[in-house]
Amino acid sequence: MMSPDPRDFGLNRFQCVRLQKCLQPGEGLYWAGAPAYPGVNLPLLYWCVCFCMGLAAFVCWRARLEESPGLFILAAFPVMLGLGLMGLPYVIRREVRRTVYAITNRRVLVCAKTDESWPLTPDMVISNLQNEKGIGNLVFALRPSTDPDCKYPYDELGFMNVRDVRLVEEILEKAIAERMNA
Repeated sequence: MMSPDPRDFGLNRFQCVRLQKCLQPGEGLYWAGAPAYPGVNLPLLYWCVCFCMGLAAFVCWRARLEESPGLFILAAFPVMLGLGLMGLPYVIRREVRRTVYAITNRRVLVCAKTDESWPLTPDMVISNLQNEKGIGNLVFALRPSTDPDCKYPYDELGFMNVRDVRLVEEILEKAIAERMNA
């Protein structure tokens, strides 16, 4: 069942506007969604922040013992690192909230920092992975990695961290079947 309105899929206001900009005239939506929030290992994050603050306190203590004001400047680095780590969950959540996935009657869309789309074709899913919670990835394309230190030579492109990935794959297969029959 196609819908022309992104609000029918439970997206937030920003995601609806973003998706409307990506849609072409005459396109209808079979499905639209957003990635699941991956979460952050909070105990590990807590200990990293505590380590950074402890290191800053140690550097300040050494600077006071040696009466060296230059060492006080060094204490700013662990403090900044600790503050950056505390902001990490916010940055991840913001990125997730700005990403929209959609299956239309013509193509598959990923609206994120850079918008990408793939036409509906049979066997377009290269791989699908799912964890025990039903969250998974639908990979449509591979791109050579831009990171020289990356242990994987390719970046996967597609729907990443999608809730109920099997249902989304079924909707995609129905959209492809309708596209091929039209």
